[in-house]
Amino acid sequence: MSLPQLVIGRLFGRLSAVLLAVLLAGAWLGAAAPARADEPRGQRPGDGPADGPGDILGECVDAAVVALAAGGATPTGEPYRDFLTEGQSRSRPFVFEASECVGFLAVGHRRVHDLDLSLMTDRGVLLERDANVDARPYVRFCGAAGLRLVVNLEMYKGQGEVALIAFRDAPPQLPDLGRTVGACFATSGGIRRPSAQVGAAPPGRSVADAGVAMAERLARLGYQPDGPAQTGQLSQGLREARRLLLERGRCYAIALVGGAEVGDVDLFVRTLNGLEVGRDESRRNDAVVRLCPPASGELVADVRMFAGQGEYALQTFVLPEVSGTPPGVEGNARGRWAEVRARLGARGLSPRPLPWGMLIPGQTLWIPIDLEAGRCYGLSAVTADEAAEGDLDLMLIDERGALLAWDVGGNAPPVLYHCPEESGRYRVRGRLYGAWGRYLTVLGEEPAR
Repeated sequence: MSLPQLVIGRLFGRLSAVLLAVLLAGAWLGAAAPARADEPRGQRPGDGPADGPGDILGECVDAAVVALAAGGATPTGEPYRDFLTEGQSRSRPFVFEASECVGFLAVGHRRVHDLDLSLMTDRGVLLERDANVDARPYVRFCGAAGLRLVVNLEMYKGQGEVALIAFRDAPPQLPDLGRTVGACFATSGGIRRPSAQVGAAPPGRSVADAGVAMAERLARLGYQPDGPAQTGQLSQGLREARRLLLERGRCYAIALVGGAEVGDVDLFVRTLNGLEVGRDESRRNDAVVRLCPPASGELVADVRMFAGQGEYALQTFVLPEVSGTPPGVEGNARGRWAEVRARLGARGLSPRPLPWGMLIPGQTLWIPIDLEAGRCYGLSAVTADEAAEGDLDLMLIDERGALLAWDVGGNAPPVLYHCPEESGRYRVRGRLYGAWGRYLTVLGEEPAR
């Protein structure tokens, strides 16, 4: 063999070995590579490095399952996992296997700053939405067997991996997960790092913007600001007391909002003697306590920074006038009646009280009601003071058993609307969770044509 042939042969052999090594390495890397951002991860256990010892999101999902299971909720299946960049959304279908209440919880990785969760019909009608500024949105819906819904995840701020879990027998409100899944949002200690640096999340909403949004929300219910806001700054785990001066015979909404770094802030309102008269410790970066004090004087607003840190603002809002309340609507129920009247009035509906009823936790009550075709109606219920801490759900059902309208979830008092195409008798289904007591059904009627 000549020298050129020998050199070429050895060179070709080395190139072949290098090429073979590259192909083998590529095959191995391809098998171990995580899913792309636009490719759903599916529901496969052991899916790439996300299920290894550094799977913080998986640990948070497991912790959330344990926390909800303590209250009797059970997952409907394996979590759905995906990767979303800012502005991206992803939809998943869901079919009710039985008449039940199902909760949907989404959990974002620590670089997910604001994740929203919406629940819609398969025709796009919005049923429930959690658009709070956090990475753990939760919604709950009660439906009949065979009902088809669409669950939509939207990455409002930040980017990263997310997980979606559905639970049967879900509670109306998400239990406290702050300590349980805190690892999702903790700074990495150098042991468990994301496989890729995806960049820092943009800043959240300022306390000023949050205050404007709260004022707009309460204005739709008839509330007006009463004096200037009280502002402050707290670190996580600390609390601060603020004085409030309220008048007898008026109804108030004490609103607390947090700034960009506030994850969960709670509000407790007490008398000077320490007697609690209202609280809001929901998992949000704002809180509202509504009350109609029986006497003029000072109260104490106890602000607690449960998760996060930063600025907060405490603002008192008042209803200009609460008049024309039906018999039996007393105390704080006067404010709830005024809110219902404002919401119905915004749609041109005049409220008419129906008879009082009584509910115990978990009990279902059916109320017959006659509606006319060609007119629009609103239905609501005002709970008496002893049932104020509960969650009252309302549904409107026709004589064939079809679900026509509903308002379920934690935002009481519930209000639903319907414009029937046929005159006849309909049924209102009421169910109270977490409390017992009296309630007043309210029918909002459009003027007869």
